Parts: sequence; structure tokens; C-alpha cells
Amino acid sequence: MANRNFVQFMYGLEKKPVRIYATVKFNATTANPSLQQWQFGGFAGVYQGTAAPTYVAAPTSGFKGIGGGTQYPSTTVPIVYNSAGNYTVYFQDRYIRLLGFLCTFNTSVTFPAAPFTQVVSTSLTPTLQTTCPSLVLQYYNTSGVATSPALNEQHLWTFFLSDSSAA
Repeated sequence: MANRNFVQFMYGLEKKPVRIYATVKFNATTANPSLQQWQFGGFAGVYQGTAAPTYVAAPTSGFKGIGGGTQYPSTTVPIVYNSAGNYTVYFQDRYIRLLGFLCTFNTSVTFPAAPFTQVVSTSLTPTLQTTCPSLVLQYYNTSGVATSPALNEQHLWTFFLSDSSAA
């Protein structure tokens, strides 16, 4: 189970739902994508005009629920490229099940190279305590062929998870 201070109230009939948000920048078609974090310009997170707010690379150990972190140090990167359009996403906590996944494209190109995404496998509660929880995503182009997102495409991922085994 996740051991974090989550926001307490999210109305619904699912017990202990968890949402994890990630911004991902694809570096090349055959490389690990970069987890991104929002950086405000100016002082103390308030935009002062000294630097424009923008996305920057997040720590390679993980960020806000994505990545192995200190609990799973053997997982060296939060998101791993496996093959064409196929990526393993590692989580910092264990969850009971996946409730849903959403991918929003934040890209400057006219149309994303791989606009369709599918969760092909999940291992959110691995048997071994030392194994990092993960799931595998597969991207496809409009012809249904496994395809990696284009260079510098930015995707906003939302993972809907359950942190309770209660019915």
C-alpha cells in the first residue's frame, strides 16, 4: 500500500482512490523519456517576470509517485524504453489495482506521431517487496502499428489507482 499523505477527500464509490500525474518529454524514438516538473519563474513560486515558468527535467530518481526513489534503489530511471512505442513506468509505491489511465498530448506538432495508448500489463503489487511496482504502456500510430512518440513530444499522464482492497 502507498504510504503517503494524500489529499483526503475525493468523492466517489471507490475506496481510497489515488491519482498520480506525470508530465513526460520524449527525447528520441529509442531512448528513455524524461519525467518533467513544473518550475515557476521568479521568487518562491510566484511569477515575478525574471524567468518564464516552464517544465524542467525532474530528478532521475523519480518525482511525485513515479520512479523507484529510495524505496526501490535498483530502479535507476522512472520510465524505461523497451521497444517501439513500449515503455515501462515505475511507481514509488505499491497499489492494489489500476482503475484507469489517461494520456493528454501537449505537443507543438500538428498531430502526435503515436496518438493511441494502451496499458498492456500491470505489476502494481509485485510478490517480492524489493521489486518496484510498474506498468507497461504501448503507443500506436493511426494505422495501429507500434510507434514511439516523436522527438520533444510532451505527454501528460494521469494514473487512476486504488489503494484499498475493500469492496
